[in-house]
Amino acid sequence: MGKLKQANLLMEGRIAAFQDSKRQRNLKIWSVPEDITDTEVPHYIRRLLRSVLSSFKAKAISMESYFWIPKPAKAPDWVPRDLLICFQSLRSKKLHLRDHAVAYRWGPARKLTVLYDRKRIQIQQQSDARKFFKALGLPTPETLQTPTPGTNPQPSAETWDVRNVQSFYPKARPAAVELNSAGT
Repeated sequence: MGKLKQANLLMEGRIAAFQDSKRQRNLKIWSVPEDITDTEVPHYIRRLLRSVLSSFKAKAISMESYFWIPKPAKAPDWVPRDLLICFQSLRSKKLHLRDHAVAYRWGPARKLTVLYDRKRIQIQQQSDARKFFKALGLPTPETLQTPTPGTNPQPSAETWDVRNVQSFYPKARPAAVELNSAGT
């Protein structure tokens, strides 16, 4: 019975960690107008962020998913809808690896394991990308901004957009990547 309880606690910890990592990338927008359709959501979000952040780059972020939060049953018809958006913060890191011919794959563990020049390097959702690229021997752009653990990453003018820097880097040697599905 002790092993079952220990396995249950371990699974609860993994689920909580996964939920926390998802929450750090979520943005809830209240009172979205009713006339905004599903196809117009990305444009609406970019317009909204551009109005709040004067130096916002529309292509610097990407949405992983979004969904409409259901209205309460007792809410009147005139009450606007709410929208929950999940941003993918690993996207720029993956694009940088792709541009340097480094194979990659990631899964539910939210962790990349790269085998490169006989080195094993791991990066997690909130890891410092400078250390990761330095360990790979790839230069990092000076404008790279990695959110600190426990903070909600906010899009800004300093958000790293790989399209702006990819022409500065030579192609790197290919590497093999191993998916770490055990979550360790």
